[in-house]
Amino acid sequence: MWHLRKKGEAADCGREICDDADSSNYWIVRDRHGKRLILQEEDRHLAWKLKGEPEGACELLGPAAPPADPPGRGCGEQILDTGQFVIKEKSKGRALIAFRGGELNGDYELSRNGSAEERKDLLASFIRELNLGEPGEELSSETLTTCRTLIEDGRRARREAIERLCSHGQELDGELFPDQVWRTSLDRLRLEEINTHLAVFQQRFDKKYPPVPVTHPEELDAADDKKIRRKEVEEILAEL
Repeated sequence: MWHLRKKGEAADCGREICDDADSSNYWIVRDRHGKRLILQEEDRHLAWKLKGEPEGACELLGPAAPPADPPGRGCGEQILDTGQFVIKEKSKGRALIAFRGGELNGDYELSRNGSAEERKDLLASFIRELNLGEPGEELSSETLTTCRTLIEDGRRARREAIERLCSHGQELDGELFPDQVWRTSLDRLRLEEINTHLAVFQQRFDKKYPPVPVTHPEELDAADDKKIRRKEVEEILAEL
């Protein structure tokens, strides 16, 4: 998990940064998946999914396409902010970035994980989203145990879905199925996305091996069938 925190207001050198040969473009866009911060780095673009406002927790999504300007019809993408930025300091897991020319105006620190207090706040926010606690309430041992159970259940569900998908792939495609490539790719996805891929493999598997009905209607001998029907008719007539 990454965090974006504002460290200071825009300095008087804002114009210089915007005109700096090392400056690059940034965008904040919103689509059906939420808000993303896209940074241009030379010939590539990296995207972070914003969990809330620009400041706060964010998730590194990886390489991304630059947003269309204006957005293409039907893409569902809206550009909320755009400007320039310069990386003033950079180290492993941390960068000090100066944003200028847009609403995201100022010096920001982009760092991995964040402080212990921020991680605690993030956990508390996650717990409130699951309706397991109230704002400002101390995290009880019972709440933490529930969170641990949910995490373990989620990991187990992910593992079982990946194993099922790969077993279907091996059965359907044999040696042509790139098992390790699929496992690596699926490990980066959410459970919902894994299940979407699994459903495709399940459809192929069911088409090749149609499910056998759980129950089969019992076949009656023709002679016995006539006797049963005759008895039913006699019982109906007797009641008249």
